[in-house]
Amino acid sequence: MNVYIDSNFVLEITLEQEQFAAASNIHMLAQMGRIQLVCPTLCIAEPLARLTQRRQERRVLRDDLKEHAKQLSRTGSHHEDVQKMEGVQDFLKNLDDLEAAKMRQFLISLLRHCRVLAIDEQVLSHTWLIQEDYDLEIQDALIAASVLIDLDRQGAPGSHSESIFVSRDSRAFAALKERLKPYNCSYIAKFTDAFSRINAKLTRPENPKPS
Repeated sequence: MNVYIDSNFVLEITLEQEQFAAASNIHMLAQMGRIQLVCPTLCIAEPLARLTQRRQERRVLRDDLKEHAKQLSRTGSHHEDVQKMEGVQDFLKNLDDLEAAKMRQFLISLLRHCRVLAIDEQVLSHTWLIQEDYDLEIQDALIAASVLIDLDRQGAPGSHSESIFVSRDSRAFAALKERLKPYNCSYIAKFTDAFSRINAKLTRPENPKPS
């Protein structure tokens, strides 16, 4: 079973967001060879850019805290408050380092168990058509085009085994449901629902667990 993912899958696991457990279970199934994860190239680069943005925002916050702590340190009665502010600065720096390490570790693991979709002339041409048809941001259109072109390359509509495209960005991708349907591919907006669908598929009699 092919499971198409986007950047949210990486961020969900790396940042341990609300649906972390379900996303991790999906990743574990890929590691076990029970499913095939499929990921557009952009979905590897986007989380790295997002992490860089978070680091920059926290750096600004740390600098502000450092300056306020410096000013408050001149008043003896604020000594404990200054220590607390310094503790927050250390926490933010440690959080940056932790997230970067987790991102590196997860991306390496993901690439071992994921088929990455390259961007070629056909995908890029389709991207602009998708952007026009659905009024998407260019990065979302590129992801959608990558998925649709890959499905088309797997065979003619009506000849596909069941697959899913899971992304929490329903604002961008929910409108693609009808475009995915001829390829027997369903759009799912929650990792919890996606894991339930995958688990149901794998536990059907035609998908026995390996002995």
